[in-house]
Amino acid sequence: MDGNEVRRLVFPQTGGYDTAAVDELLDRIAAELDAGRPVAHLIEGATFPRQQVQPWRGFRGGYDCASVDWVLSQLRRQDDPEARADPWRNLPAWRYSMASPDASAAELASPARRGAAMPRAGRVQAAKDYAQECAEACRDFGAQPGTQLGLVRTSVSRWELLTVDQDTLASARRLPARTFGRDGRIYRLSRVKAAQWPAVAAEIGDQRTGSPAHLPRTEQAPRTGAEAAGRNGATARKDFSLKSLADRAGPPVLYTGGAHIDRKAHGYVQFPGRRWLRFPVRGTRRSNAIMTAVDQEGRQVARYMIADRRRIDITVHPDQRLTDELILTLALTADWVSRFFSSSGGGG
Repeated sequence: MDGNEVRRLVFPQTGGYDTAAVDELLDRIAAELDAGRPVAHLIEGATFPRQQVQPWRGFRGGYDCASVDWVLSQLRRQDDPEARADPWRNLPAWRYSMASPDASAAELASPARRGAAMPRAGRVQAAKDYAQECAEACRDFGAQPGTQLGLVRTSVSRWELLTVDQDTLASARRLPARTFGRDGRIYRLSRVKAAQWPAVAAEIGDQRTGSPAHLPRTEQAPRTGAEAAGRNGATARKDFSLKSLADRAGPPVLYTGGAHIDRKAHGYVQFPGRRWLRFPVRGTRRSNAIMTAVDQEGRQVARYMIADRRRIDITVHPDQRLTDELILTLALTADWVSRFFSSSGGGG
C-alpha cells in the first residue's frame, strides 16, 4: 500500500478497536509512506482501547479487530524485502474496502472516510464498492500463482480433493462419521475429551488462535500448554468443540475447533508446536466469496472459492509444499467457505 491507499481504507464497524485511535495511527503511517520511510516501528508498539457497539448510532462501534490487524500486519511486512516479493502480497484476506479513488482531498483527510462519522449514503456506497471488489477478486482467482486444486463432490456424503490432472490427493466422507482418506490411510475426527486436554494443551498451547505473532499489542501472549500446566497445575479451559484428526496408528495430525456459520469465521486449525491457521472470508454472498487460510505469522497459505454447488476451487500459495498435513487441512476446511453463509437456524 501507499499513503493514498491507507487513507482510503474503510473498515467494518462491529465493535472492536477505537476508531479515533486507529485513524490516528493510519494517518501517521500514510505520512511516513508518502515520505518513503519505513512504518514497522509505528505498528509494533501500537495499542488501541476498545469501543463497543453503540445502538444509538445504528449499532456501529469500533473497527473490527481482525480486519485492522490484517492491514497492519501487511503494512509491517512490506518493510521486509522477502514480503515485498510475495506474489500474493496485494490479495486481502480480511474484510475491508477502499473509499472511491476520486474522493476529494477533504473527504480523505477526515475520519469519516473510514466510517467513524460516515453518512448513510457514504456507507451504502462503501458497501457497493466492497461487493464489487469481492466480485473482481473472484474473477481473477484462477490467475493467481500457485498450485490449483479442487474439492469436488462425488456423492451425497463424499468429496475428493483433486489436482488439475484429476488425480485424487484425499477424500472426505461426512457419513456415518467424518473421515478423510490419504494414501490408503483413514483419518477420523474425534472429540478431545477433558481428560486428554492437559496433554493436548502441551502440544498446541492452551489458548485459541489470535493475532499474528508479530503484532505484540494483543492483551497477553499465548502460553504454551506446558507453561500453563506449571502454573498451579492448571490449564485454560478447553474449547468444547475441539476435535483431533488422526489415524489408528499415529498421533493426531491436527486439531480443529469453532465453526464457520452465520457469517462468522470462527473455525480454526491448530498444529503441534503452537502453529495455527485462521480462515477469514471476504464476500457478501456465496457467489463473490473468497476464504483465505492465514497462519500465525500473518502469511497466506491457501485461498478457496465456491465454483458451483459441487466444487470448491483452491489455490495453494507457491511457497507451500503439499505435505500430508496441508492436504488433510485443505480437505477438512474447504467447505467452510460455503458454511460461512449458512444459518444456525436452518436457513441459507
